[in-house]
Amino acid sequence: YQRRVHGNSSARGRFFASSKNKMAVNRGGVPPAAPKQVTTGVSLHLSVANRIVEETLRKIFAEGTAPVMPYTCCDFEDVMYKISSASEQPADGPQHVCLVSMSHPSYAQLFANGGQAVLAAVYGPLIAPTPEINYHLTLRIDLRNLPPEPEREALILRIAEVRRYISSAPLDFAFNAFAAKAQLPAPIVIPNGRPGDYMLIKTRPDSVLVVFTESFDDPTDAAIAEVFFREFVEAKRSIGAAPTITFSDQPSTDLEGTPLAARAGSIKGYVSIVLFGQHTDTPEHRLKSATLICQFRSYMQYHIKAAKAYMHSRMRKRAAGWMQLISDAKPDKPMAVGTRTVTGRHWAGAKK
Repeated sequence: YQRRVHGNSSARGRFFASSKNKMAVNRGGVPPAAPKQVTTGVSLHLSVANRIVEETLRKIFAEGTAPVMPYTCCDFEDVMYKISSASEQPADGPQHVCLVSMSHPSYAQLFANGGQAVLAAVYGPLIAPTPEINYHLTLRIDLRNLPPEPEREALILRIAEVRRYISSAPLDFAFNAFAAKAQLPAPIVIPNGRPGDYMLIKTRPDSVLVVFTESFDDPTDAAIAEVFFREFVEAKRSIGAAPTITFSDQPSTDLEGTPLAARAGSIKGYVSIVLFGQHTDTPEHRLKSATLICQFRSYMQYHIKAAKAYMHSRMRKRAAGWMQLISDAKPDKPMAVGTRTVTGRHWAGAKK
């Protein structure tokens, strides 16, 4: 797996390499849709839009009726979605109001660190005043007042990418502050729903530091992740425009005085990503950097599972090959007395 996925130095850094798809900010000030899933042949860029939500909304918009039975699905980072109809509508009549709800384990921290402004800018009047029970955010769509076809598809993608907008809100906040030559009053620490997993964002005079902490219960996952991280470090040598990435099992001096310093005993590794002015100087670069970094943990977890699945399939194939070889070596039935051997001699039977 390492040879096939990470062996090509140009592919190792493609996660942060410049994309051919140019992104522009809409006139209304709403960030454009993030880049869709890209398959490079050696690695996979995960889509920021939930495919189930996207396809379900496309079907609902085409029919013009909200579902009677709710749809529920999950996403990376333990995010949950629910697509349903508004409860105040008559059960025996047409359902013209569709609700899309989302729950995020770190919603409170994300909402307090730039999430409120991002959601208001992206979704505006679609946000319901009160979310559904057990969910943090509910979007209310009136199917009778949908925009025309070009804007309708953009609306579907924008709703399907709600996880991206809320997860990258602290990054957008930090990048905008850095572009304005300002400093964050304090580092931003966002938990990721698992014990020992955090994201820290800290602005410096010349760069923005993003630190991911990792804590693996499975030692195999930890070993594969270490190889994965070191391949990103090596990619910097061949791609000069990529951010600087370092991996260490010890906290750096940048974490002193932050909440992560007190949790050092339960953290197994630190991945530090340093972004400079060239990564945040324009709205397009800030959008792309925030999109890729907020997907970094999911990208890593996906490829760890893919590596384990690939190695298991190779081991199963090798074991099946050996079992077939042993099976072919067994004679179907014992040789009869009087038959000839391969050398031409007669088989007289075993001696008693």
